[in-house]
Amino acid sequence: IGVIMVFLYLPGRLIVKKISSISPLQSLVLSFVLGISLLSLVAYIFGNLGMRIVVPLYIAWCTIITLPSFRHEIRYLRSSLSEIFKEKILLLILLVGVPIATSAIFLSGLPNSDGLYFFGVNPIDGLFHISLINSLTNFVPPLEPGLPNTPMANYHYLSNLVLAEITRLTGLPRFNLF
Repeated sequence: IGVIMVFLYLPGRLIVKKISSISPLQSLVLSFVLGISLLSLVAYIFGNLGMRIVVPLYIAWCTIITLPSFRHEIRYLRSSLSEIFKEKILLLILLVGVPIATSAIFLSGLPNSDGLYFFGVNPIDGLFHISLINSLTNFVPPLEPGLPNTPMANYHYLSNLVLAEITRLTGLPRFNLF
């Protein structure tokens, strides 16, 4: 939860808190969307320039700027999350829709006696994305997972880049993130 807060919520919140005409729930969603977008943009630009050291500096800068108001931000986050319980349709979607949507992949990739077990779409798609995340921890643009030393072209990898940066900077296993 701390990684999500520092890497994704706080950078977006720095910008969103300047907008006074939105509800706390809108602020919460917009902060995460903007935070994810900013991290992918910073990682993409500075990864292509060969200056990936800027990414942890960006995270540190966002964290340092929010330190004076950190307690306020935690309270605001809690109040924003409590707004979810007031929105009955949203709560229904989260409690029923998300488990249904993720049921096909939820336990895929867990270790068993034979190694890792992938089922559903994950034997192909999941392994491809894990390979892509693995490549992105070392190279931007990534190398094609099936073709050694060939840069990937014509593929959208920004969501994988966000997970790769979190893996690279925290050491969290990529299997747990994907």
